[in-house]
Amino acid sequence: MLKSKLYIYSFIIFALCACNSVDESERLLDYEPPKSDRNVLLEEFTGQYCMNCPQGSAEAKRLQESYDHKVIVVGIHAGAFADGTMYVTKAGEAYWKKFYSDGDGRGYPAAMINRSGKVSTGFQQEWSSMVASAFQIPSYVSLLMKSNYDETDREVSITSILKKSTSQMQNKTKLLLMLTESKIYDFQSMGGANYEHNHVLRGVIGDKDDEPNYWGETVEISSIEDTEVVSKLYKLDETWKPENMNVVGVIYDADTYEVLQVEEIPVIDNK
Repeated sequence: MLKSKLYIYSFIIFALCACNSVDESERLLDYEPPKSDRNVLLEEFTGQYCMNCPQGSAEAKRLQESYDHKVIVVGIHAGAFADGTMYVTKAGEAYWKKFYSDGDGRGYPAAMINRSGKVSTGFQQEWSSMVASAFQIPSYVSLLMKSNYDETDREVSITSILKKSTSQMQNKTKLLLMLTESKIYDFQSMGGANYEHNHVLRGVIGDKDDEPNYWGETVEISSIEDTEVVSKLYKLDETWKPENMNVVGVIYDADTYEVLQVEEIPVIDNK
């Protein structure tokens, strides 16, 4: 019994120290709408046992709304604060190990903006400034996506169309398609038993659920006249609700991992 109590107390102390608290005075409320064709990817490392992660999710939502939803959020449940929970994915763990665990990997919530630079745990002013900076970088590639959902087979087919917008871009590029789900009501530390989890990474669309697939596939766009069309099919898990799911398409530099463009569409696309 004594060992159990000591373990619980130790975990609480660890959680309080590792989760980053928020000062309301640090919020940045005024934004200029981005004059850019670029969207920005915000990947939030989070977990159900993180006490301050609801505030991080609120900050991500605020950034989305401030930038007219040109900020696209993916919630990655990984690391110590997600250990043993049902929202951990193999892909999410791979991203956490690649981009964050080489640091201390413990300060949550944490965000990665366009997979460029450091993973930020100082989420108030820092997330805001990193997002603002990302919008200043021109995007040299466009991405259009269309989904078609088969309710009987629970399969979603995704067609992605990639095109260069300038001949200056010489990057080797990859296309990554991620599935997210929102409106999941479940436990969250400091959020209660019926907390609303949004943008939860569910998986990566590809041929196999293995390490190479988590990084997408190489796409060749050799000239500005070229258009690359990629089609994929994915069978949804029986417990997922397709009406609450999105597909996030990411074009990124194969060498640096920096995101060049990102788009998001609903699984059930009625357009």
